[in-house]
Amino acid sequence: MTRTLRLAALLTLFAVLCLAATAQAQGRFCLSDGQPVFYQDLGAGENAIVFIHGWSCDHTIWDQQTADLSRTWRTLALDMPGHGRSSAIEREYDLDMLARAVDAVVRHSGARRVVLAGHSMGLMVAYRYALAHPEKVAGLVNVDGAFIRMPEDREPVAGFLAILDDPAKTRDWRAFCAHFLQGMHAPGTPEALKERVLWMIWGTSPQVSQSALRYFLLEGELSTPLAAPSLAVIATMSEARPDTEAYLRRFFPALTYVRWDGVGHFLMLDRPGEFTRAVAGFCRSVNLSGS
Repeated sequence: MTRTLRLAALLTLFAVLCLAATAQAQGRFCLSDGQPVFYQDLGAGENAIVFIHGWSCDHTIWDQQTADLSRTWRTLALDMPGHGRSSAIEREYDLDMLARAVDAVVRHSGARRVVLAGHSMGLMVAYRYALAHPEKVAGLVNVDGAFIRMPEDREPVAGFLAILDDPAKTRDWRAFCAHFLQGMHAPGTPEALKERVLWMIWGTSPQVSQSALRYFLLEGELSTPLAAPSLAVIATMSEARPDTEAYLRRFFPALTYVRWDGVGHFLMLDRPGEFTRAVAGFCRSVNLSGS
């Protein structure tokens, strides 16, 4: 091997080692209620976009958004307690506990103001955090968020809770999750993407998944209007009722409501580039300063 080739090989190896070290440094842990919580910290700046995944998922569901948006803004993507690289312990995974983990991440990161992006059940976690810390929140992005309407939803909620409490129906937890996800994807969603989501959900322990789902069904109700600006990106197929936009405006008065056709519930995966641009535009509209 010539000297030039050896030098090129050494430089390549050095670059790879630097990238690996940087990636490792970007993964951080903090404590919430005494439980280690993992979060990915990319980009720079005193303000940040905080990505909150949905039921039984983890921070990697936002990989394309954090990679792209961290060029302009600091991005924090956490694994909620019991999910991903955050430790799972025997406890109840209610919405307030999950929202406290968001607070722990924001405080540990030192972020001054944040835009929250919450997917599915993560919307309700973001909402709980925003109500508790309005001074920190520059805006909220509702990513096909899930919420419960009481008392209208009392009967279906009771029925679903009965299923969760029936060992015969949840004994094969993987089959339960696969059935639960049916209908959440668009007809054109690639099989590889469906499998990615399913394996992510299977990676969360059944105890954590069942507890989080139970508390969402019991507590996942909007209650108090949030003054901060918000953007709702909703899959048309997820609009169970024609008054979804009007209902959301009761609790998010400064709302921009967008419906997307041809996408499923995991729309940030179906149209990652378009979703990234939507978040970037919203962050600019609320004057979230970047790096």
